[in-house]
Amino acid sequence: MPSDYEAITKHNERQLGLDTASRKTQICMYSDSSHFIYEILQNADDYGATEVFFRLSKDELLIEHNGEPFVEENVKAITYFGKSTSRDDLVKTGRFGVGFKSVFAFTATPIVISGGEHFQIYGLYRVREHPYPSGFSRSRTRIILPFNHESEQPDYVENLMSRKEAYSKISSRLTKLNMKTLLFTRNIREIRWEIDGRSGHYLREDEINGKARWTTITDGEQLNKYLVFSRIPKWRNREYKAVEIAFSVNEKNQLSSVDDFLYVHFATTQETRLQFIINGPFRTNPSRETISEDDKFNLHLIKETCVLMKGLLPQLREMGLLTAQFLSILPNSNDKLRDFYAPLLDTIVKAFRERKLVPTDDNHHARAGNVVIGPAQIRDIISKKDLSFFLGRKNVCWAEEQPQEARVYAFLRDLSIPKWGLRQLQETLCDKYGEHTSANDSNWLAKRSDSWLKKLYMLLADAIKEDEYLECDIKQIRIIRIHKGGKVDHVAGKSAYFPKKSYKELPQVKRSILRGEGGNDTHIKKSLEKFGVTEISDREQIYHLLTTHYNCQGTPKVTTKQHLRHMRLFIRWWKKEEEADKFREHSIFLTEDLIYHLPQDCFIDSPLSETGLKALYTADLPGIERKYMLSDKYKELKQSTFYKFAIACGVVGELPIKEQSCDNHRQWSKMREGLLGARETYTGRDRDYYIPKLAELLNCRKREVSLLVWDTVRKANPKVLCAEYRPNQQYETRVQKSSLVLQLSETEWIPDKKGRLHKPCDITKEKLHPDFKYDNRNGWLDEIGFGENAKKTSEEYKRQDELAKALGFESAAEADKAVELTRRLKGSGKSLDDIDNIINQIEPKPAKKEKPAFPTRISTNPDRRQERLAEQMNDAPEKKYEQRNRSVRTTKGAIDPILWLRNQYTNDAGQMICQICIEEMPFRKRNGEYYFEAVEALSRDYFTKEHEAQFLALCPLCAAMYKEFIKNDEKAMESMKNALINSENAEVPLQLGELDTSIRFVETHYQDIKEILKRED
Repeated sequence: MPSDYEAITKHNERQLGLDTASRKTQICMYSDSSHFIYEILQNADDYGATEVFFRLSKDELLIEHNGEPFVEENVKAITYFGKSTSRDDLVKTGRFGVGFKSVFAFTATPIVISGGEHFQIYGLYRVREHPYPSGFSRSRTRIILPFNHESEQPDYVENLMSRKEAYSKISSRLTKLNMKTLLFTRNIREIRWEIDGRSGHYLREDEINGKARWTTITDGEQLNKYLVFSRIPKWRNREYKAVEIAFSVNEKNQLSSVDDFLYVHFATTQETRLQFIINGPFRTNPSRETISEDDKFNLHLIKETCVLMKGLLPQLREMGLLTAQFLSILPNSNDKLRDFYAPLLDTIVKAFRERKLVPTDDNHHARAGNVVIGPAQIRDIISKKDLSFFLGRKNVCWAEEQPQEARVYAFLRDLSIPKWGLRQLQETLCDKYGEHTSANDSNWLAKRSDSWLKKLYMLLADAIKEDEYLECDIKQIRIIRIHKGGKVDHVAGKSAYFPKKSYKELPQVKRSILRGEGGNDTHIKKSLEKFGVTEISDREQIYHLLTTHYNCQGTPKVTTKQHLRHMRLFIRWWKKEEEADKFREHSIFLTEDLIYHLPQDCFIDSPLSETGLKALYTADLPGIERKYMLSDKYKELKQSTFYKFAIACGVVGELPIKEQSCDNHRQWSKMREGLLGARETYTGRDRDYYIPKLAELLNCRKREVSLLVWDTVRKANPKVLCAEYRPNQQYETRVQKSSLVLQLSETEWIPDKKGRLHKPCDITKEKLHPDFKYDNRNGWLDEIGFGENAKKTSEEYKRQDELAKALGFESAAEADKAVELTRRLKGSGKSLDDIDNIINQIEPKPAKKEKPAFPTRISTNPDRRQERLAEQMNDAPEKKYEQRNRSVRTTKGAIDPILWLRNQYTNDAGQMICQICIEEMPFRKRNGEYYFEAVEALSRDYFTKEHEAQFLALCPLCAAMYKEFIKNDEKAMESMKNALINSENAEVPLQLGELDTSIRFVETHYQDIKEILKRED
């Protein structure tokens, strides 16, 4: 029998009044009004429903479930504001309390049919009987929400909702239900919905295994699995709904990450940043979409969740699920968890440190403090027992091989588990088998088998190839097993040799180390080479080859293949030792006539290198000594390296432009005019340039020879175009065209298109032979007067020249310059009177002192220099600081940057140059040495070791500016570091306040500081 609906209505009107418009805030509490769907599901679950069905049409939403039927108490609660029938034990989240009121955002007259109750709510809290549908089971509950705002016009909603809008919003919400909707329901195992021919169906099955629940949920097409753990929390001596942690399970039955929101029965809108799902009876805001993270009850539930997490970790271990892959699911400090969730990370980290939970590579688990991380190639060689020996403590084990997952490494880092890789192995070996080796360490090494050592050598050598550490370091470790005098010992690789029968007195690698399955193992041999093991005496081998095969000029005594092999050996030796003298005395170069010659008797040309010298040395020119062209067989060698080696030995590679004194210059008397008796000092300048035998070359009138001269001069440094003289720095430098320019200017040697030769002044670009590239970038064509006469013979030029002379100018060119100068001055706002005043005010000024020459320090072998620097850096002391009243750098005395920089930046004239302003240092000290400041280029954060190359030679002004604008600005220092590393030449741009300038290095200094910065990185 239904309740007395009329009595309930009168009671509500007396208690709540007739003003329903004031209830708007209780109706529209959700940001998404369709959230009431979850309220319906939650109430059905609270009252034992195992299945829920939704059917949406254009006019209404019908909901059915098989939960506990309504009674009078429920009718009163659903129609009253401010009252709920939630049970005190909170087993239910609440039935038809304030959450149900949100249905009024869609309907003005919801209908409920359940058990003996069948009523319709109208006017917000008034109730009237509704006909009981025929055939409907009284054990089920049906709720009908007609979309009738437009017809009923309720005043308790902000905005009336049309049928179309209601249909659209509810349709969107129903289709967004998913399998996780069923994940934390206590009773509901099935949800179905139908929308105009479309449908959705979700089923859940559980398997209880101890304290864990294996849950499978399907939508008919996909199947998702979860592993759920739960714990009943207590708060002030009362029990509440369970807190739960759910892990996703993949198709391999491994736990996998799932990025989701916090759940309070169903998903809220609050992100957790966790890779698993937590659920609990958290107190939510009225809309039930978020929770307060400051609420004491919610904070207590998180503590209960931490207790749950601490207890489930050992369970996962016993279930075989606590693997290295599982660690990626756990939170780490990179997740930046909010304070509310941070206790979970602290709990997990503490558990892994106190319990044996870290997966190890022997399929066990260990405490975090007894585990190290290492790559597979090390773990394959270094056993747990070996690891304990290296680390000097017991019970150390390897962590299980990690998947390529950054989250795993981040979590292990939170556990303070150290990485023990190739660098740590190398450092340990250096400590134990470096300069001093204990008897215990020697005995341990002696007990290692040859095959074990062989694996170790190959591992370390492969790491060198991958730049895991410095090759020069590994060469110092005394772990190479050798035979010497019939005894087995261990020495550094640089002291060992590959076996050779005739040299038994030398330490030779034990032959069994080199032996592979099918003879000598190429891999192990290459590995030992990385340690510094070499074939016995390259020096003796080279000496033997030179004296046996190349001691005198003549026909080959070896095959071409053998000779090329010898040449590769010679080049390798030369690159390593930076010394070519021994080769200059032997006929080691094969020429095109298949004869071996001394280096100085040979020249190089196409196809090895396009030099054009063939035209010079094969033309039988008078006064030109005959030379022989190198054989094209050398094409098999690396050309850039071979060319450098050949030149170093004395092979001719270019037509030389040589420097000489100006006393051979035809204008010498004019250059010395007025300077007789002037004292010549090291600050003077006296240089002229010429090409030996140039007259003979030009007089032969061969186009090929002319082309050689043409290409040589157009590629030359512009300085060769001038002769310069001054006795000392007190005098202005006097400049004339060099002897080279004068000789080229006066000779007929440049061919036109028909091959006829002309003086430079008598030919133009248009008439130039096509083989001769017009290139005036260094200004040489202007200096030799190219095309001058052609220009002067033009009618227009003659007319302009006559007019210019009539105006008082020397020539038309001088007049053009005057016009250009006047135009520029007027363009800057000056009148003709201003120009006249400017000219009248000009007084003769002393000649500007020229900048001194910047010193040069060419690196003849950059690779070898890098190796030597690496050795120096290895031996260099680490910078050390002691805490006193101030921080004192105690290691600076280990180096002398003042002496080092003075040698680097003193030029051939004895002047010391500032690296920034490129001026001579401003004064000398009383002892005659230049005063300058040695400024460390960057701070100690960038240079951790002591080395002279880290300093700059600066004058006092530049030093002050550098310290102010670079050393006192962290961003400027970072930019300076990047510029030093990335610059392709030895002059690096620099910004000192408003001054755009640069800092210049001699090549050797730049190579050193660049290498130091790379190694510091």
